[in-house]
Amino acid sequence: MSEYKVTKKKSRLVAPENRQRAAFSCDRCKTKKIKCKRIGDGGDGNGNGNGSRCMSCDKLGLECLTSIPRRRRVYSSYENLGMHYKSLLTLVQGLYPDLDINDIDQVIKLGESMGTKMPKELPENELGTMELESKILKPFSPRLESPKTQNIISNHTTPQSKLGTTPEELSSKQHVQTPSEFPTKDTVVIDSRGDRHYVGSSGTSVLFTVLCDLLLKRSYRTNLSFDYELKLFQNKVDNQSKAQIADLITKESNFPIVKFINREESDKYINFFFKYFHPFFFIFDEENFRLKYEKYWEILGSNNIIGIQDKLSNSFVGCIYLIWLTCSKHINNSTQILDINKIFEVLQIILSDVVLASTINSIQFLYLFARYLHSTKNRDSAWNLIGLAVRQAISLGIHKKIMSKRTEHSTLTSQVFWSLYRTELTLCSIFGRPSNINEDEIDVDYPNLQTSYPNLSEEFKIYYIKVTKLSRFLNKIIKERKNSYQQQQPISLINIERTLLLKNQLIQLYQDLKIISIDQIQTIYEFKLNLVYNYYMVTLTLPFMVYISSTNYQVLNDETLLNLMKTGIYASLEISKLLIKATELKFNKGSVAMDCIYAYPATLVSAFFYIYLSNTSNDMISIKISPDLIIDKKELIKIISNVLIFMESSKLDSTTLRIYEVIKGIKNDLKLVEIQDNLKFDFLDFINGSDQVFDSLLTNDDIYTNGFDMGAGLGL
Repeated sequence: MSEYKVTKKKSRLVAPENRQRAAFSCDRCKTKKIKCKRIGDGGDGNGNGNGSRCMSCDKLGLECLTSIPRRRRVYSSYENLGMHYKSLLTLVQGLYPDLDINDIDQVIKLGESMGTKMPKELPENELGTMELESKILKPFSPRLESPKTQNIISNHTTPQSKLGTTPEELSSKQHVQTPSEFPTKDTVVIDSRGDRHYVGSSGTSVLFTVLCDLLLKRSYRTNLSFDYELKLFQNKVDNQSKAQIADLITKESNFPIVKFINREESDKYINFFFKYFHPFFFIFDEENFRLKYEKYWEILGSNNIIGIQDKLSNSFVGCIYLIWLTCSKHINNSTQILDINKIFEVLQIILSDVVLASTINSIQFLYLFARYLHSTKNRDSAWNLIGLAVRQAISLGIHKKIMSKRTEHSTLTSQVFWSLYRTELTLCSIFGRPSNINEDEIDVDYPNLQTSYPNLSEEFKIYYIKVTKLSRFLNKIIKERKNSYQQQQPISLINIERTLLLKNQLIQLYQDLKIISIDQIQTIYEFKLNLVYNYYMVTLTLPFMVYISSTNYQVLNDETLLNLMKTGIYASLEISKLLIKATELKFNKGSVAMDCIYAYPATLVSAFFYIYLSNTSNDMISIKISPDLIIDKKELIKIISNVLIFMESSKLDSTTLRIYEVIKGIKNDLKLVEIQDNLKFDFLDFINGSDQVFDSLLTNDDIYTNGFDMGAGLGL
């Protein structure tokens, strides 16, 4: 075997005049990574010398520039270079959260706007064989911690490091923002059947989990005052014996037209619905409905079924049954008990027909069915049915002016569409989900109530048009919240500016619609309109309240954010006053009980700000809303108490009753936090207790098998 002697090559220096390549390259050759052969003064045509032009640029007749500095060699490992790269991108993203760091053009524009000389890109026609993909920065996203593992409080350290820190020292520390601090994220929850359901990060059910976390971490208790073993959705349909339904089908030749109750009891339900509920379920022409309702009883009482012309559609019959179920919860002097299980099974059979065809009656049925399920904690099913109703409305074209004019009952189709519009957007806001409605495609007019329904009260006509116009603003709020949460930085300058713009637009709409103040309210329509307005204002500002409470952001250092906080707190205060006003005016308990949905976000705002004021490292003990109005922890508890007083005096269904239980529990837990203020609970360690409890709240599927629908019971 031959042996080879390995010798170490000696480094040598070459004089510039003897170099085999140019001392530097022009910009074009450097970008294209080709040999730059210099010609002209000082060059020999072989690439030697420092001539003013290169052969490539000269051949193409281009200006030969040398402005790009030589690259500096960095001697480091691949891992260190990668960490350096990620750290710089994270720093830029943290300083400019609205900047897309994966877009080189945006990064270059940012540098130029700051007066920094940035590298120039060549036009595409001069890129030669260079691939366009090489221009694109490979996507990079900093790792975000999950809500279960990250510390909610930004200044959280070990108990040992906090023992020597005073509240004054903590409050003097400037809060440092990082892109991953905002803990609310999209989530998927599991119901009792194991089905999965998506809840967006802007939905109040997700915000509620943040509140649970804060309550557990800020008290000695390892559980909450209320039953926190919650179920976000309850979509389980009780399957009764099909033998009963089969018996009905064989006995009733006009199934699903079945005599479940007598005529007198049915009339009581129908009259109650149109007096108290229909103004807020405005989807029928009452005169036309009653004509068809008479035919329902004519068919039941006739022996010659074949002789009756124009048999009622199954969807309209389903509407009658749904009115019975809706009103049966609010009428105490009923002489006959409804067989709810049997009627519900008939409704499911009708639903199988309704989904196959689009008619006005089918849309009305889906709307009523969704509203009924909404009150029985089947909230996800309600959202699905409203979405289907919107699809059917769009398929009929009733969202377009040209199609509405071609229909015989243009006013009816218009009122049906706008009622769908309001309900669908409200549910989307509650769940944090996208809407099926494209605002740009809608051009149908508002219904002409003056000529079509002369028997309606003037107060209702004014209310309906105003609340419909106001509801169109909710679409803007949903879109803004989506943009805010996608960027994981709700307090970025551009998000705050957009929110302030929406706030000013909403205030202008308040003035244009001439919404009266609380002390002037006399009718339920004035009450509802004012309540919806303040609900939209709370919805607009709630994400910022979540952020400042969960990160202990120093609010007094940010005037714009302080402005938004004052807006949300004031709107919450107004909602609590409105509810007390409704109690004083003794509005019908059935028609106002559903307004707990609007009251729940107000309690969330109050609870989040209460927690912020209870933190020893915050920068305020109260907030001055106006020269004569100061909100402290005592006033925040009063806001929540007013909501509870309203609910105690209302006739609650299963959903609103659960809202009441949770709000009452939140109030009790906030009082525990208040007791611990003097103990400086921020310095305590809860790793062995509450963290484990809250982790189980998020991760264990079995806790969703009993209890309540968090999404439903929380006005979600």
